[in-house]
Amino acid sequence: MRLLLENPGRGWQVQDLAKSAQLSLGLASKVKQRLLDRDFSITPDDGLKLREPENVLSAWSRTYSYKDNEILECYAPGGQLELEGHMDDYCNQHKTDYALTLFSASNRIAPFVRGLSLSTAYVDSDLHKVASDLGWKPVQSGANFILLKPRDPFILRGVQSDPEKCPGKQPNSFLNAAYCPTGRRQPEVQ
Repeated sequence: MRLLLENPGRGWQVQDLAKSAQLSLGLASKVKQRLLDRDFSITPDDGLKLREPENVLSAWSRTYSYKDNEILECYAPGGQLELEGHMDDYCNQHKTDYALTLFSASNRIAPFVRGLSLSTAYVDSDLHKVASDLGWKPVQSGANFILLKPRDPFILRGVQSDPEKCPGKQPNSFLNAAYCPTGRRQPEVQ
């Protein structure tokens, strides 16, 4: 789904989709059929395309939750940008893929919310080791940084970085940037 949303004008042959998404040919065929059955896609000569990507994104957003990933809530002394900078340094030093998400990402894309001090990042590593290495304490409440281990490895695909706006990386993921932990809608991400 992410591949189709990232390139809404591209036509996809099932074989190309399977290879790019690292899916079996059978599963890619089922995805294609499901999209056709729900009237989310068309199949012109150049392959499978989303009919109206906004509708697909909207339907997906109703079933997606960041809580489907492994979660570790942590407390660490320091401000939001400082902690996100520590995450950036750590992941660069350890060659670990990561991406800021939820308010951490949306604040860089559309900085309209003030007064929040909760950071969130996807990290492709053992979350307890990352927290321990950074000196962050796992907590049941009062967290100021949430670490997420992505269930879907494609969450970290196409991560963008804008060094002028922030240390760290932001996801090239419409869902992750467009929704906050409380479920309230954030500014649209294009």
